[in-house]
Amino acid sequence: MALINIDGSSDIFYRYKMHQPELMCTGNHTIILNAEQLGKELGRPIDVICKFMSKRMGVRINKKLQDKKQVLIVSGQHTKASILEVLREYIDKKVLCPQCKNPETDVDLKICKACGVIKKVKPQHFEVVFE
Repeated sequence: MALINIDGSSDIFYRYKMHQPELMCTGNHTIILNAEQLGKELGRPIDVICKFMSKRMGVRINKKLQDKKQVLIVSGQHTKASILEVLREYIDKKVLCPQCKNPETDVDLKICKACGVIKKVKPQHFEVVFE
C-alpha cells in the first residue's frame, strides 16, 4: 500500500506519512480494514476518529474486532476519495499544529511537541483551539 503525506502535500521529502485507507464494500457497508493502523500513524485513538467521521459523514460507524485488528464499519457505500476527504478534514482540524503544520500534537498533553504551542479548549463548544 502506498504511503501518503499526512498534511496532504505532494512533497516527496515530507517525513510524516500514513497509509491510504484500505476499503472493502460488502452489501450496504464499507469496511475500513486498516483503521487501527491509521489511528497509530495519526497518534489518535480510533474511537475519536470514528466519532468525528460519523458526525461529519452523517452515518453510523461501528468499531469491530476482525482478525485481531480493529476495523470500522461505515453504513453505506463510500469511495476511497470520500473517506480520505473526511480523514483530511480531521487531520487539518485535530492533528496538525496550526503554527508549524507538523502532526506532533498529542491528545493527552494538549501541546505541540515541535514548536511548543499550547492548545486551549473553548468551554461553549468543547472544541480544541490553538492560541
